[in-house]
Amino acid sequence: MSTNKTVIYTDHGDINVVKYTETPKPTPGPNQVIVKNKSVGVNFIDYEHRVGKWPSPVFGLLGIEGAGIIDSIGTEVQGLSIGDPKIPDSISFETAAALFVQGITAITMVKGSWETKKGDTILIYSAAGGTGQLLVKLANYLGATVIGVTSSEAKVEAAKKLGAHHVINYNTEDIATRVLEITNGKGVDVVFDCVGKSTFDASLKSLKKFGTFISFGSAGGKLPPIDINILAPKNIKIVKTSLFTFLETLEEVEYWTGELFDLYEKGVIPKDIYKIYPLSEAKQALVDLESGKTTGKLLLAI
Repeated sequence: MSTNKTVIYTDHGDINVVKYTETPKPTPGPNQVIVKNKSVGVNFIDYEHRVGKWPSPVFGLLGIEGAGIIDSIGTEVQGLSIGDPKIPDSISFETAAALFVQGITAITMVKGSWETKKGDTILIYSAAGGTGQLLVKLANYLGATVIGVTSSEAKVEAAKKLGAHHVINYNTEDIATRVLEITNGKGVDVVFDCVGKSTFDASLKSLKKFGTFISFGSAGGKLPPIDINILAPKNIKIVKTSLFTFLETLEEVEYWTGELFDLYEKGVIPKDIYKIYPLSEAKQALVDLESGKTTGKLLLAI
């Protein structure tokens, strides 16, 4: 029986439930495609699946992002062929894996969930992180004034180099106070918040009248139930994004992927790979990601 090298979690829990093992090679259903991955991205949602913060599509299997070639296809699949990489020749597997989830998340936020335009002022959390740095680059490219938020002076400098016009170190500065100082008391048009519970109040205080709060993660804890009336004084809107429901068709995936690769090849979007680990060291990659000390993308080589 053919097998795959696989990274799994045996139960919801800490890093010790993660195992590197072999599992039976799957057979595609009629409308399914099996991809032989060459490079795999490590994402914070892998942690959230493992600890049970968000339900995993397949309990026990870690990973939502990879780039490789089509290994087998179902009987009803059309337009795809075994051996097809489905990425441009100019894009490597490592580049595709480094860019896809965070890149599409960022693009759909600045051009979908919020239509960024010249003159906007945008507050971006984790501005030196994987998705955050792409949001900084894209918002800057589209003409917005970017205020980044991060956790250390080293990351402050990294965010500035990416194009953030102002950067707040939340360990030494009060976020909302600094935002209002920077904007002369006006506040920002939109907040891109991947932290959640621990920054929600600061985000609302940082928004201007008719501002929009966009949540794309919960690294600091899920938002608790709120009294909707707290939004009334400034007529604030709340948007919760999800890449997996934003893209529902193959055509949508191809459109936004095309946008992503085009912006990468124009030099707008960086490929910032922090480190490439062998698949057998996936547990260490997860430990490093969860430490909050990495910048850029973590990949697993297969």
